Amino acid sequence: ETTSTLVTAANTSSGGGGGVQTGTGIGVDNTDPLNPVIVAPYNYYLASVSQSSTIAPTVNSSTKTFPATITLARAAGGFYTITASAATFTANKTLVTITGTGSGGYADVKFFTPQVSSTTVINFGTARIDGTFDDGFEATIQVIILP
Repeated sequence: ETTSTLVTAANTSSGGGGGVQTGTGIGVDNTDPLNPVIVAPYNYYLASVSQSSTIAPTVNSSTKTFPATITLARAAGGFYTITASAATFTANKTLVTITGTGSGGYADVKFFTPQVSSTTVINFGTARIDGTFDDGFEATIQVIILP
């Protein structure tokens, strides 16, 4: 249907108020047909994270759409893991982005490209501009898993 057809149908529906009451396609949840919800057509994990000294990263806030539990850990100075409690990360279908800065006086900390090493583990690292591995950062981590 064209946009004008949909608008006309919505404006002339019985009940006076009009409005589109159903939707179809990838990413539409019609559990309640009077209030369809558009959802992402992929699974995701999004978290605000901080890390300092030799402790594991702290998740300050997060949201996700898959059932696995996510845990962040420090493997060694400047090296970290994102671990899922069940097979979640799919080869060639998992996109990971990490953006942020260093903390504790190290604003020059950069993030290594994250790597999916298995269906349950993603590795990433941090280093200072001079190439030394270093701890301490504030970041946003986003993991997208395509269908």
